[in-house]
Amino acid sequence: MTNLYARFQAWRIRIKYVLLQKGFRLFLSITSSRWWNPKEYPDTLIPPPKGTSDLYSSRVFRPSKPSSDKNKQLPLIIQVHGGAFIINTPSADDALARFLADNVGAVVVNIDYRKAPQQIFPKGYEDVVASALALLDDHSGLGIDKQRIAMTGRSAGGNLVLAAAQDPRLRGRVRVVQALYPVCDAGVPFADKMASRPNAKVKDVLEEGYEDILGLYLGPGFQKKRVEDDVRISPGRFTERRDLPEFVHLVGAEHDLLCGDAESMALRLAVGVQKQETAWGWEAGNVKYDMVKGETHGFDVFATRGKEFEEARLRHKEEMYGGMAEWFKRVFDVDQTAYELE
Repeated sequence: MTNLYARFQAWRIRIKYVLLQKGFRLFLSITSSRWWNPKEYPDTLIPPPKGTSDLYSSRVFRPSKPSSDKNKQLPLIIQVHGGAFIINTPSADDALARFLADNVGAVVVNIDYRKAPQQIFPKGYEDVVASALALLDDHSGLGIDKQRIAMTGRSAGGNLVLAAAQDPRLRGRVRVVQALYPVCDAGVPFADKMASRPNAKVKDVLEEGYEDILGLYLGPGFQKKRVEDDVRISPGRFTERRDLPEFVHLVGAEHDLLCGDAESMALRLAVGVQKQETAWGWEAGNVKYDMVKGETHGFDVFATRGKEFEEARLRHKEEMYGGMAEWFKRVFDVDQTAYELE
C-alpha cells in the first residue's frame, strides 16, 4: 500500500507541473508575439541547432541604435531562461534581453532547452552547451567578437550557465558568466537551505516545491552522491577556480533559500583575493557578489502584495538590471558612446 501511495504522489506531482508547463507556454505564445509587444520583439529568430529541432527558436536582440561602424564586432551575451527546469520558453526573457542589448551594446541571444519532467537531466544541460557552441561558431552570421562572450541566466537558467561554462567544450571560450539567484549546490539539504534564511516568517516561493522540482529535473533514479559530485548539477562544487570563466557575477536575493549557496560559491571563487565592499555586496578581483536585500526568489519577475513592497520590488529590479549592464560594459570594455540611445 505504501508503494502504491508513493507512486500516486509521484504521478500527482508530475501532472501538476506538466499542466503548469502547458499553461505558461500558452501564455508566453500570446505575450511574446510581435503584435502583443513590438518593442521587445527580437530582431531575428534562429532555428535551434541540428539535433534539437524540438526546441523553440533562439531569439536575437541587437542594440536599437546600431554602431556607426557597420563592421564592428559586438560582444555576445547568451541568455538562458529560468522556470524550475520545467516551464517557460526563451521569450520569457525578452524584456531583459532588449534592455541588455541596448544598454551594453551587445548581441543578446535567448536560447531554449528541453524541460522536465518529459526530458530529464542531462538533456537540458546538453541543449544549452550545443546552442552555445553553435553561436560561438557563428554560423548565423551574427558578427560577434569571440573574445567577448558571456552567458547569463536566472534561477534554473543560472544553474545551467554556471554548469555549461565549466564544460570542457566551452571552457576558455566563454569569458564571462553571470547568474541571478541560481541553483549552485543541489547537494545541500533542503532543511539547511531553509535554515540559512535570515527571517523564517518571510515566505519563500520555492519552499513548497523545491524538492519536487529537483526530483523531476533529475529523474526518479538520481542519487544524493551524484548530485553532490556532478558539477553539471551542482556547479558551486567546481574543482578549481580556472574551471570557471575569467569574470563571474553572482546575484542572490536575501530571503531566497538559494541565496546562501550563491554566496558560498562566490567566496570559493574569491579565495585568496582581497574583497572590496560594494553597495550590494562585494568584489574580489574578477568575482562580484550582490545580494538584493528584502527580496525573495524571482523578485524581478513576480509581483508582490502591497503598494510599498511593490514599489521597492520595482526599484530593486531596475537597480539590479542597471548593475548587470554596467558590469557587462566594464568587463567587455565596451565603448558605449557608439550605442547611446537618444
